[in-house]
Amino acid sequence: MNDLIPVQKQKFDRAGDIDFGNRRLADNSKLVYRQAINNFLHHIAGKGITLELVKNWIQNLTEQREEGTIKPATYNLRLQVVKDWLISEYKHDLPSRYAIEQLFKGFKRPVVERAIHNNEYLTHDQLEDLTGKTTERIALILWALFWTGCRVSELIRIKLADVKTNGKVTIKVLGKGGKERTVYMPLKLYDNCRQIFVGKICLFETKNGTLYNRVALYKEIKRQSEKHGYFIHPHTLRHSLAMYLKDERNLTPDQTSKYLGHADVSTTLKFYYHGIPNSEDIGIFD
Repeated sequence: MNDLIPVQKQKFDRAGDIDFGNRRLADNSKLVYRQAINNFLHHIAGKGITLELVKNWIQNLTEQREEGTIKPATYNLRLQVVKDWLISEYKHDLPSRYAIEQLFKGFKRPVVERAIHNNEYLTHDQLEDLTGKTTERIALILWALFWTGCRVSELIRIKLADVKTNGKVTIKVLGKGGKERTVYMPLKLYDNCRQIFVGKICLFETKNGTLYNRVALYKEIKRQSEKHGYFIHPHTLRHSLAMYLKDERNLTPDQTSKYLGHADVSTTLKFYYHGIPNSEDIGIFD
């Protein structure tokens, strides 16, 4: 393959308007996709796309992973997003599409550790301890993240119109891929949230009546948690709920998967239902 064969002569500045096709992606997912493609476009610096430049970008990305600058999961994501985008751009140019596919095949993707271990989630007691030390607003958000299992981008977009209270609180959440699911929240927690956040459109609104910024909220949760010896981020609460449902409530992988909104139960199994059983686990005690 001649790496100097021009794949595309057009020059790009940024991926402002990416065609996501028929995929119903959440706004946060679209942002991640755009960031990955912009990373690639920044690398080629408006020179137009050639196989040589694509190869150079992948090699540069691989070096970052090997040096530990980026995590394996980030490496795999950027690689897949850029590959999908390029193939989409050249869907009517079969020779170029084939060349792109062959180029990406030459770079092996690392296996990402999927299992969640005990230092990556909080027990119910640990969450009780932490929320007794944070500010009231952050404490309520942490408990809401825990009981709903929402991603932070999903939580801050919960609209009051999607909440029903009838002895219990039922919430409709729009997750990844535009997939809707039902989550729940203790009534006392919901009442406290309504009293403290006083949202007019969304359940969680800032003191100025605006939506929370996902990145800013992430940083504040991380800051307050670290101050009290807990090194967590918002997604930790999603992991914490999954382990709680598994270990304390004895839910099946299928039930846990559906509550968390995983596209496939295999994701739930890889993350949370891991470990090799010992003799006592299978009923042999002698």
